[in-house]
Amino acid sequence: MKKTLLSIATMAVIATGCQHKAQLTSGVNLDNLDTTARLQDDFYQYACGGWMANHPLDAEHSRYGSFDKLAEDAQENLRGIIDSISSMQNPKGSIADKIATLYNIGMDSVRLQEQGAEPLMPFLEGINGLKTRQDVWNEMMKMHLRGNHVLFGVFGEADKDDAKQCIAWAYQTGLGLGDRDYYLEDQGRNAEIRQGYIDLMTKEFALAGYDQMSGIRADKLASMVMAFETRLAKSQNTKLENRDPFATFNRHTVEEAAALTPNIDWKGYFETMKIMDGMKTFNVAQPKYFEEVSRVLADTDVEILKAYFAWHEIVSAAPYLSEDFVNANFDFFGKLLSGKEVNRPRWKRVTSTVDGAMGEALGQLYVERYFPKEAKDRMETLVDNLMTALGQRIDMATWMSDETKKNAHEKLSTIYVKIGYPNKWRDYSGS
Repeated sequence: MKKTLLSIATMAVIATGCQHKAQLTSGVNLDNLDTTARLQDDFYQYACGGWMANHPLDAEHSRYGSFDKLAEDAQENLRGIIDSISSMQNPKGSIADKIATLYNIGMDSVRLQEQGAEPLMPFLEGINGLKTRQDVWNEMMKMHLRGNHVLFGVFGEADKDDAKQCIAWAYQTGLGLGDRDYYLEDQGRNAEIRQGYIDLMTKEFALAGYDQMSGIRADKLASMVMAFETRLAKSQNTKLENRDPFATFNRHTVEEAAALTPNIDWKGYFETMKIMDGMKTFNVAQPKYFEEVSRVLADTDVEILKAYFAWHEIVSAAPYLSEDFVNANFDFFGKLLSGKEVNRPRWKRVTSTVDGAMGEALGQLYVERYFPKEAKDRMETLVDNLMTALGQRIDMATWMSDETKKNAHEKLSTIYVKIGYPNKWRDYSGS
């Protein structure tokens, strides 16, 4: 849904026995404006100054807009749902039981503090034992199965030629700093951020004990990972390049992708991910990056790849471990990188984790309480009416030729409407 700067709802005069006018109302809250500012001098201050004055940043946030407020309100609602579930005796294996169990594990700060880095040990030991390139490839697939997308990621997304069809997209990932520019550009605070990232890696490699396990000093491990991720960054698309929907859609068969990237076993990958059946093509979003990944898998020292894998296991787990990991992670990602002063309360972090892991399960309970089927039906009717009206406007457009109108109707017919929540919920019974 597109936002508009100004939305005014006008109401017609209702002819009744006593004739009166309906009051005109605006969709804009004037309290959010700063009318003391000259809009031709500072439009942002004019449009948002009132909101900023009425919603000053607290230590938990580095930004706070209307969508942030909506997210906060929704999280409060989720907390109420989870609290009610957690206080009940739920049938074993039910959705409610799984949500409550996950939430209670996250809220048990005493146990997490006692465990320290212990939950990481099986994964780090497995990585430290890698010997061959085939070992590296097998480990990468295990990490992907756990949701840790080192080197690249694969996810389901709409087919640009058929909005009702979802296909696999292979996409550039694997940078701990998120974006290539942090590694390659020196403007702003990027140099400070790079050093902070190296310091974080050094600290957490030591906290996890991987320096002793591998026999390589923590600062050396950090330097290895930084150099490797910088190499990956050099082949990644810029944010601007990724905005080109045509450049980032490159349909390939598995055989075609294998020819492009001979060291990536696409067939084996998709079979391991259990998404090979019935798949005819998939999208390689950034071909030049995947060509580099193919070279990386062939020519990078196994010890460097091990350090890279170990780091991504550590940093992905750090927010959920003991306080020394949590605090180190927040000091970098929260304070230095994002400008926040304090971490979110534990209940918010755990609620977000449950929502991320079991989003549709929690969402199913959410809509039962806050967005019933009747509300969804009303919205679907509204959208149907809008599409009908748009079709009528196409028919009445005097500036369009018959052929153009035909193409416009065809495009309109391909819109796939999704309102609120799916018609078929995900089944978590096997999770």
